[in-house]
Amino acid sequence: MKKIFFTMLCLFIVNTGAMAVETCSQDQDGNCSIGCEPDGLGGCEVCSPGSYKSAVNKLPCTKCVFPTGATQKQDDVSGLTTACSWQAECDADEYWQTSTGGISTFGCTPCGEHYTSKRTQGFGLSGRGTTATGASSYSKDAVCDGIVYTITLEKNLTNFLETPKYAYVKYGTGFSANENGPFKYTGVEPGVTPSMKWFQDFLGYYTAKTGGSIRFNSEGGTTGTATNPTTFREHTTLYGRWNEEAVKFTVNYYSDSGMQTLFASSTCEMGGSCLARTDGPSQSGKVFAGWQCGAGCSGPVEPGTQIPEPTEEYYLTNEPVKLYARFESCPAGYYCASGVQNKCPAGMTTSGGASSIEDCHMVRGSSGTKFCNGTGACFTLPGTGTIPYNP
Repeated sequence: MKKIFFTMLCLFIVNTGAMAVETCSQDQDGNCSIGCEPDGLGGCEVCSPGSYKSAVNKLPCTKCVFPTGATQKQDDVSGLTTACSWQAECDADEYWQTSTGGISTFGCTPCGEHYTSKRTQGFGLSGRGTTATGASSYSKDAVCDGIVYTITLEKNLTNFLETPKYAYVKYGTGFSANENGPFKYTGVEPGVTPSMKWFQDFLGYYTAKTGGSIRFNSEGGTTGTATNPTTFREHTTLYGRWNEEAVKFTVNYYSDSGMQTLFASSTCEMGGSCLARTDGPSQSGKVFAGWQCGAGCSGPVEPGTQIPEPTEEYYLTNEPVKLYARFESCPAGYYCASGVQNKCPAGMTTSGGASSIEDCHMVRGSSGTKFCNGTGACFTLPGTGTIPYNP
């Protein structure tokens, strides 16, 4: 359709590079020329300062959008045909946030809490409308660096051999088993899980010793949990969680160091009280002196004291902890029978290692058995040799 212009279109170039019109035209369909909008009286008028229009239509001019931090704005020119131009200056701890849907949510934006700046000086950008030149060089990732927080991973067990492990999170970036990364969202290396699991199934790390929320799963990963790199906003301690089933191990007591004769057997719970038997087997002419670790532990174990728990490696062999009885020779002056130490009758003694009262005897001679009366008069059995219990 042939367009009829009732005014002369005059364009000029402003020093910012934007085009502007001084007068407007209107076609026979009522469309206003570029840089112009309906005036409400059936005609057209140039766009007011701070607005523009780049097409021929009946729509009003579009208000110019300027970024946060703009120091120079082209908002004093009327009849603009393209978006307004601008210049912006950002500080070192600011990044360039791009516009979303043409809404004025772009410009110099502080890195914010939990971030530090990678830059030591500010930067400037220029552009037109919501488009900036070179803005990609100043994205959040390019300017802002998330603070690295330490996550202390407590095993939450009584096993003193297991020390805490550590993971690290860079705010807004990801997790790592190393303080310097690399950081990734999907989790940290399995190395952060306890090396000794106390023979229980490890469930993961939680925000509290009991209750709380899971943060790392049983393999140290964060996938499938409520964790993300912005969950941690300070140095944090997490606690290992284990299944609640009691873990048990068997203790076998043997009468001999060769561990061929089983004296007794018992079952103990890992992490609980497990005391060695106070009674023991008997051995002729000897007295029971306690227990000795033969397998699954090491060292002597006194009667009534805690039995050492097996190592994880030994426990996984399904072998019991083995203790065997220790004996000492029955002392002189006593006989030991059925594991009981008995004193010989008055005036009698033994040479040690006796197993029966029949081994008790009297000793003759000046250093032998002495008899005394109530007045203090004493004598020793004359002669030499010994007199047996049953002469």
